[in-house]
Amino acid sequence: RRLITAAGEILHEVYERSQATGEDAKLLIDKAEQRIFEIAQQEQVSDAEGLGKLVMLEWTKIQEAEGRGLANGIKTGFDQLDEMLGGLQPGEMIILAARPSMGKTALAMNIAELAALGTSIPYSITPQQGRQRHPVGFFSLEMSKASVCQRLLSAWAKINSQDIRSGHLRRADYQTLLDAAKDLAEAPMFIDDTPGLSITALRARARRMVANHKVKLIIIDYLQLLTAPAQARESRQVEVSAISRGVKA
Repeated sequence: RRLITAAGEILHEVYERSQATGEDAKLLIDKAEQRIFEIAQQEQVSDAEGLGKLVMLEWTKIQEAEGRGLANGIKTGFDQLDEMLGGLQPGEMIILAARPSMGKTALAMNIAELAALGTSIPYSITPQQGRQRHPVGFFSLEMSKASVCQRLLSAWAKINSQDIRSGHLRRADYQTLLDAAKDLAEAPMFIDDTPGLSITALRARARRMVANHKVKLIIIDYLQLLTAPAQARESRQVEVSAISRGVKA
């Protein structure tokens, strides 16, 4: 019944907007995909709940967290940061902000790597006791997939990325890079380097990542390279605000 209703609504909207622009068409596709995905996942609209029930659910979480530290949060792998944030919680949007060339991407990649491997120990591929690997989605709007991979390899192998790019490597470096590649292959990280993504396209791709790979953490590098065409006509400030709201949603 839900599928029949959704299909009818999708047909109606498509016919009503048959003269739509390219961006409107993408929006229609995104809305259609979202409706079908929600039915597949049997998602129900959240109704208001009584405080009594909510308190008991929260108490259950507190008891489950006893002795485990961070409840259901995903650890970043940086212990002091995890203590301050309580881990990365479902539904949170955290913005990492700093001046150019201060290491934002490097830190984000470190967090992705450590969360994916379930450890706080650098260069370890064995999940720590009580931890598990969490699949991570990485949207790189600035660098290509190859550049992201090369950067990860360079850091893991402790070899200058310029030497890798230029091919100025010693014989021993090749074995080091091969070992690093084998280690990093263990990390459930999924990288999307589609340039100029709109918030609508990002949402659709993120949904597919979650459905196909059970992704628990999504990293976007970086927010201001996303677009929100509908708001772009007003001002960049309005557009960035719309992008932030879209990511949070």
